[in-house]
Amino acid sequence: MTDAELEQFIATNIHSVEEVEILTLLSRSPDTYWSADAMGQQLGIKAEVVGARARELLRRGLLAVGESGSVYRYAPTDEKTKEQVTVLTDTYRDRRITVINAIYTANLTRLRSFADAFKLGGGKP
Repeated sequence: MTDAELEQFIATNIHSVEEVEILTLLSRSPDTYWSADAMGQQLGIKAEVVGARARELLRRGLLAVGESGSVYRYAPTDEKTKEQVTVLTDTYRDRRITVINAIYTANLTRLRSFADAFKLGGGKP
C-alpha cells in the first residue's frame, strides 16, 4: 500500500487518533470482545469517548458488536480492509506523526467541504 492509498483509507475510515488506538488494541486479539470500559482503561481514554469511537468504527465496518450490544471486537468486513488496517496500525507504530497528520488533514478537508456547503452563491456576486 502506498502512502497515498493509506491517506485515502484514513480519509474514508478514520476520524481520530482514538480510533487508531482502538483498532491497534483490538487487532492484537481479534477474537476477544472488549467493553468500552476495558478499552478505556487499557488506552487511558474515557469510556464514553471509546464507546462513541467504537460505534463509529462499527458503522464503518471495522468492528463487530457482541450480542449484548456493548462489547466490540476487531472484524474488518473483508480481507482488503484487514490488510489496510494492518498497514495503518504498523505505520502508526513506526511513523506515528505521519498517521496523525493524515487524520488531521482529512478532518480539515471534511470541515472545509461542510463549510463550503453553506456558502451562498458559491462566492459569486
